[in-house]
Amino acid sequence: MNRRVAVLTLHGMGKTDRDYASQLFQDLREKLGNDQGDVTLKSVFYDGDIQEREDAVFGEMLATVDLNWKGLREFVMYSLADAVAIEARRSSERSPYYKAQFEIAKTLLDSQQSLESSSSPVIILAHSLGCQVISNYIWDASQPTEKAAGIWSDPVALQQRLGASDDQMEFIRLKSLERLMTFGCNIPVFVAALAEKDIVPINKPTVSFRWLNFYDKDDVLGFPLRTLSAGYQDLVEDFQVNVGPFPQSLTPFAHMHYWEDRKVQESIYKQIVDIAG
Repeated sequence: MNRRVAVLTLHGMGKTDRDYASQLFQDLREKLGNDQGDVTLKSVFYDGDIQEREDAVFGEMLATVDLNWKGLREFVMYSLADAVAIEARRSSERSPYYKAQFEIAKTLLDSQQSLESSSSPVIILAHSLGCQVISNYIWDASQPTEKAAGIWSDPVALQQRLGASDDQMEFIRLKSLERLMTFGCNIPVFVAALAEKDIVPINKPTVSFRWLNFYDKDDVLGFPLRTLSAGYQDLVEDFQVNVGPFPQSLTPFAHMHYWEDRKVQESIYKQIVDIAG
């Protein structure tokens, strides 16, 4: 490979383990073979504080009330609570929105230090709610300070807190982002109530940037994006896939199986190779 590449993952909604991307990373390393040393694989875990509170609420409920469909209730509780929490109080440093962005920034800095270059290309793989989280991050990072939310409302304080150089801050702003690959993306849920003229996607961080969006038509939490607005149509490439083991591949539970799908992994691998050269 001619260039070293940083690959970051963001998990989706629902109850999540910190090592959620371990199997995907193992499969990618096997595909990369001798080139795996040129690719830094990092996972962002932004749900820790939220999940602790969800555990407490749901645990107390089950301990005191007899409820049916406990597994489905758990999925609904954690998924909806994640989505509501992550969009609340964007300007507060104590908000899940701010904390999620800070976790992304820390992971990007860690990746940059592993690569030893502030211009190395970046690929982001986001699933489910993680698609909305990273879209917000890229949007805020590209805005003037007075219009930004989360960590980018005060980039000077952020730089001091991270201990990052000016070059590293450019990397953390994703100025070298080459690919955004989204899977089971539910951005439409967050923008559907807006007028079409107000549904505006992120700007391209780099000239060669591509946004590849993968959805399964049985996945009720994952959507195509190009139909949202003219801006999304110009920016995003939608790909319909069929993921998950039978019979889950024919149900909404396909939502949980994108990254283990052979064809999806092959698409990720091809993008890594294409960017690394």
